[in-house]
Amino acid sequence: MVALIALISLVIAGCGVQPKSRLDEYLEQSAQLARETAEMAPQDPPGTIIEEGAEARIGDTQSAERKPSDPAWAQARARVEYGAVEGASAAAGAALAESLETAGWAPGRVREVDGQVADGYRKTIDGDRWYIEIVWTRPASADAQNILILTVSPGTTRGDTEVLG
Repeated sequence: MVALIALISLVIAGCGVQPKSRLDEYLEQSAQLARETAEMAPQDPPGTIIEEGAEARIGDTQSAERKPSDPAWAQARARVEYGAVEGASAAAGAALAESLETAGWAPGRVREVDGQVADGYRKTIDGDRWYIEIVWTRPASADAQNILILTVSPGTTRGDTEVLG
């Protein structure tokens, strides 16, 4: 009888265990990865690096209630502005592609719309699958010659993070 009560107690206690969230850690890593990628962009012509920060994102959930077990990930953005220097964005996109591929990031074209090209790169780091997207502008485009950088962390859970309020 004592063994049965102990077993039931363990089962009930185990039901309350939530998966460990790495969201706070991923927010920091995502911001750092965006910053480091922006710093790899060529500086001839000189570009201005603007960090746009990291944010937590929540995936599909079964209810409107906020739960620690909700799926989540972190993403960060940065950009390098080259002004109106024709071809600077495409040249920077090519240089970043070479740097990322040399560092072991697997490339792939994501989309191309109205002179804007988005290339995605994936890499497993310490067992976690990360993603970087580089958006650059074709030389013939009248758009500003900027590079946009998006980093996306592996999935985790919402946990008890305060970032989401």
